[in-house]
Amino acid sequence: MFATLPPPKINWSSRSRPTTPSHQPEQPKPKDKTLAHAKLCHLRYYRSAIFRFKITFPSDYPARPPVVQFTTDVYHPLVSTKDGIFSLAPRIPDWSSHEHNVFHILHWIKASFKKRALDGLDEASCLNKDAFRMYKESTSSFASLAAQSASLSQSSSALYGENRDASDTGILMFSRTSSSDLNKLRSELGLTSWASQPTA
Repeated sequence: MFATLPPPKINWSSRSRPTTPSHQPEQPKPKDKTLAHAKLCHLRYYRSAIFRFKITFPSDYPARPPVVQFTTDVYHPLVSTKDGIFSLAPRIPDWSSHEHNVFHILHWIKASFKKRALDGLDEASCLNKDAFRMYKESTSSFASLAAQSASLSQSSSALYGENRDASDTGILMFSRTSSSDLNKLRSELGLTSWASQPTA
């Protein structure tokens, strides 16, 4: 049943706000239906981070799980410092095509950045043992390193893809947007400038 499902599509609702006011996301035109790209934003220790990751679906999906790989450097116990691979093991230790699908993976990716999930991790399932130990032994130091990776994720090269290679076709990208183009887009979507939003 799940083998016929394509990777999830991004739906940009007129109610959603751009993560960064001066950046306009471009819709990708994926050539490879076994690959999906996404971004995570606004997560506790990683506040204001914009982490890119990709999900690669094996040819025999859903018999085998997809592989999640962060393409932005992330200081996290479940993300390998070597290649950015993300561990599904704490939430999905034994993949079952009858029980699991890509939505479970997406939910786990998001949840794994929250305190509750970080508190429940065990060292055996972590790919970055140093980050795991740092979280358990010195949460304030971990928070500083997580905040640093969040800050780096907002750098010009990370946002605009100035160091991307040819294998990144179909990736979600931000493009520099002028104020006039941004105002035009806001008008088309029925949004007002953030500066004119009433404060609570």
